[in-house]
Amino acid sequence: MASRRIAAGYLLSLTVAVAVGITLVVLALPRTAAGISELHGSWAIAELRADEPISDHDIDLAINSLVDANGWVNTAPRWTALARLHYARALRADANSAARQDAFRLSQDASHRAISLNPALPEPWLRLAQTEYALNRVSPQMIRALAMAYRTGRFNRFTVFAMSELAFIAWGHLESDTRSLAVEQFAFAVRQRSDRLAAISERLHASAIVRRALRREPEMLAKFERAVKRQKPG
Repeated sequence: MASRRIAAGYLLSLTVAVAVGITLVVLALPRTAAGISELHGSWAIAELRADEPISDHDIDLAINSLVDANGWVNTAPRWTALARLHYARALRADANSAARQDAFRLSQDASHRAISLNPALPEPWLRLAQTEYALNRVSPQMIRALAMAYRTGRFNRFTVFAMSELAFIAWGHLESDTRSLAVEQFAFAVRQRSDRLAAISERLHASAIVRRALRREPEMLAKFERAVKRQKPG
């Protein structure tokens, strides 16, 4: 009788263990499938961040891979990546074309979806600011999105130069707290790549803004000035 009770207990434990194992496998399957599906999208984003050449075909493949991945597990980083890819697609389309406008709006939609899942990510806020500026120039919506990008990630190396560029463009419209955050970011940008910040500020005739921002950091100011001189012809 005791052996029967032991056998029954063993079978029950084995059944529970098998059930738990199957449940864990089933729960893991969507994430595994999503991870496999998004591989091409992840590669494309890495290429864009590195300013490497990428074809329209690769962008389309990347968009499809991320859409498939979100079909398994819906995540803010994937919507953020989709916003980046649609924005890249828009910039490749002919100016003032319907395809360009549509791609900007797809980027906006993806950014809104990312923000709804995680409003603390700076990249979708930045993409909203960029697309709003592309569609409507400096607007209250663009200023608000840029302010949120600064509040959530002014020290993000992937967004620093795009944010600085928009700040230069909209400087006269920014609220004082956003300007203060931008001033902190300029020093960070100089530490990252002074030549790139100098090129942007010279193109937009905004180097004086950076100089004022760095006046209490003589080493960073000197580094920026050297970078500006390298931008001058001859």
